[in-house]
Amino acid sequence: MLKEHEVTVAHVAPPLVGFLAKHPAVASVLPLPKLRELFSGAAPLGTDLAAAAAARLGGDGSGGAVRPVLVRQGYGMTEMSPASHVHPYDSPPSKVGGIGTLVPGMSCKVVSTETGLAVGVGAVGELWLKGPNVMRGYLNNPGATAETVDSEGYLHSGDVGYVDADGCFFIVDRVKELIKVKGFQVSDL
Repeated sequence: MLKEHEVTVAHVAPPLVGFLAKHPAVASVLPLPKLRELFSGAAPLGTDLAAAAAARLGGDGSGGAVRPVLVRQGYGMTEMSPASHVHPYDSPPSKVGGIGTLVPGMSCKVVSTETGLAVGVGAVGELWLKGPNVMRGYLNNPGATAETVDSEGYLHSGDVGYVDADGCFFIVDRVKELIKVKGFQVSDL
């Protein structure tokens, strides 16, 4: 489909990035001369997998390099649609494995899961996000809303990460016990 429809930018989940990077069936459609970029979301995308997909999809089908295919990540949640972080489109992603920088209008605090206090650059903590795209609350469920959005309007994401000195954010863990199945969250009860 990518070749047939001359796709230039494909929005995909990490399992599809893995398929494109590793599955033997993909070799039959290479090269993909129009594909310039994969934009990945729904789950963290590992650095090695992103690099493997970029190398394979930017090749000529026989292992030779033709041109780069960028692999970008973004970050968002249903509760703050569509996103809070992306790599800027006017430049290649310089931080492989990062989710990008904050989108305009958003603010983010990285908060210690032990103390509840904001931490500095490079320190790991839960991402708390605030902006015009954050939900007002869960319908008819004020208790769940109070657990997720605090009195200052910050959405407690449940995702653990850090920000580097350049303002690029990285996700490294989760506070809540969830597993991912084909890019979807499933509670581990």
